[in-house]
Amino acid sequence: QMRNRHIILSHPDVRYPTYLDQFSLRDPMDPKAGRIPLNAIGLLGRARRGLPTYIGLIPRAYLNSMSIGTPWFWLFYLVAVPFTLLALIGFVEGWRRGLYLSGAFSALFWLFAAMWPWRDARFLVPIVPFMLLYLFLGVEWVSARLEKRGGVRLTRIAQGVAALLLLAYCAHVHAVTIARERKVTASGYALGRNREEGGFYAACAWLKQNAEPGTVLMGRPAYLLHLYTGHPTTQVEPNDRPRVQELAYMQPRHVRYILQDAWSWSHSDAYLLPYLRAYADRWRLAWEDPLGSGARVWQRVETPP
Repeated sequence: QMRNRHIILSHPDVRYPTYLDQFSLRDPMDPKAGRIPLNAIGLLGRARRGLPTYIGLIPRAYLNSMSIGTPWFWLFYLVAVPFTLLALIGFVEGWRRGLYLSGAFSALFWLFAAMWPWRDARFLVPIVPFMLLYLFLGVEWVSARLEKRGGVRLTRIAQGVAALLLLAYCAHVHAVTIARERKVTASGYALGRNREEGGFYAACAWLKQNAEPGTVLMGRPAYLLHLYTGHPTTQVEPNDRPRVQELAYMQPRHVRYILQDAWSWSHSDAYLLPYLRAYADRWRLAWEDPLGSGARVWQRVETPP
């Protein structure tokens, strides 16, 4: 990815959008939501809305949530809710014991994550070691008080049940992860574990063979598109206004091919379809996945002035 980023940033005709470019978006998945003012009021307002979300994301930084409707989904919550409460108790206990440096760092990082426009547990990964520390402190604090009130035997039973639930959960996650990593390639495709992936990589293979050397491609994610085509790439911009796409992105970046993906998470169609309808005379369908994944490649047929 670092090699890809260096190539794209050094390419004279490509502006590679970074996370910082999209930091002021109110909602990265909704271009109509506009942008927040980049001042204290705007950032603190976003942090106020984001902090409750990131409290709920604490267990997801520790654990991997399961599919809704399965017994493992309920086991996740049975494990996750005590995890969260114990970590918060441990944070307070750590502060009381004088762990000011780790506490201040964790609080400030949490505040920074809450100001980020995206909401995902992966943004809490840098403070996972501290959250584990607070988890252990919380367990120690709760165990000491439970032992005083219910005795040693009750405390050990509670600890044993919690440990068994956690062990069962982690064993299941481990088995699911191994099965997912060993999943065979989707039928009919050279790469990809499902039709979405297969269609994307098939489109990349077509572009690698047919796109003129040095032409700029647009798609999501841009780094994968570059790695599997060898061409300079740029990201699909989160804007559903066709004129903005054409004048602010397509023409200045000299985009000649668009990969319309079928990823469920990318929302590319929300930005590309209005543009392709409005500028239908400037693009032609160059390739479509014959296996029906929905992946398409569009080629520019008109050179902008």
